[in-house]
Amino acid sequence: VLVEGGRVMMTNVTLTRCMSEAYGVYPFQIGAPAWMSSTRYDIAARTSNAVAKDQVRLLLQQLLAERFHLTLHREHRDLSLYSLTRGKQQPRLRDAQHPESTVMGMSDGAVVFRGYSIADFLSALANPPFRVDRPVRDMTGLDGKYDFELKISADDAGMKSVFEGMLKAGGDGPSVINMVQEQIGLRFKAEKASLDFLVVDGA
Repeated sequence: VLVEGGRVMMTNVTLTRCMSEAYGVYPFQIGAPAWMSSTRYDIAARTSNAVAKDQVRLLLQQLLAERFHLTLHREHRDLSLYSLTRGKQQPRLRDAQHPESTVMGMSDGAVVFRGYSIADFLSALANPPFRVDRPVRDMTGLDGKYDFELKISADDAGMKSVFEGMLKAGGDGPSVINMVQEQIGLRFKAEKASLDFLVVDGA
């Protein structure tokens, strides 16, 4: 997602991702039909004048209403989640060499993340094969793009075996959480929170 002056460019995004950007909520705070998290779009928009950052979300909301006929209502819900925070030491994250691109690959038994924000990383942890067992909200204050690795096994064959086990079991939250805490230095804190949810009525 690129927001620059009066220009907005979104490439290969779902409507759920667009709503998350437009309303400043986590994807888990959006109640929507399944297709809104799978069908992908390229979206381009431009205003006649440069737009301040605090106005961008309002413009994105208008765009979703006009182009996708999105209608929704808000609900307040209590839920169990993790808050992701920094550990005692500096997180083992390197400034991204190519922040303009987001790439995930595999090498020598590790998942390699390049150009990832914390939000991108949490999205990856929420999906197969990881599937952390509850929603995670970012409380780290880290707003950059980073390069880092998550070592899964000694080699690629071992990593494949681990991932196959995760897929069969529907994820392995505790194992993934331990990896992130030990290797990257971020902490997961189990909490209960009362949050606003966006429920899609139509799109």
